[in-house]
Amino acid sequence: MLITEVTQGHIPQWLALAAEMEPLFQGSMVNNPEFQVYMRAKIEHHEVFTVVDHTAQTVVGVIGFSCTHNRISWLGVFEQYRKHGAGSKLLLCALNQLDPVRAVTVCTFRDGEPGGQPTYLFVVPSGNGCIMTRVPDEATRHGGNSWPQSRSITRQPEGD
Repeated sequence: MLITEVTQGHIPQWLALAAEMEPLFQGSMVNNPEFQVYMRAKIEHHEVFTVVDHTAQTVVGVIGFSCTHNRISWLGVFEQYRKHGAGSKLLLCALNQLDPVRAVTVCTFRDGEPGGQPTYLFVVPSGNGCIMTRVPDEATRHGGNSWPQSRSITRQPEGD
């Protein structure tokens, strides 16, 4: 597996991944103009990575983040590739781009969403000097209210 920046050429596969994830978020991303704007902005700002199966030349997963807001804003791995470390590798790669002194917000699933359980149980490997705590559901997420609603988890620097 190879981690690389997402390019315009990856958009069709990113949209296919978003389509696979839509039922978990109870809303449309693929047909949402705000999501299209989000994808292009992340590519333009170099704030989105993908894991590519080098043998099959296919996208395995995608992570979007914001250096300005110190936030993980989008993470998905195709179901057939889950539980093989792709999500962990993407998360660590994105965390390396963010400010380790500031809190990191992770946009994730609502409480009680069965498909979100792997995210709740996801453990950032030790040694990153951070703990995770929850913030209210009302926390805003990029893209405005027309996007599927999600819960945010804030990773606070240790000792705060």
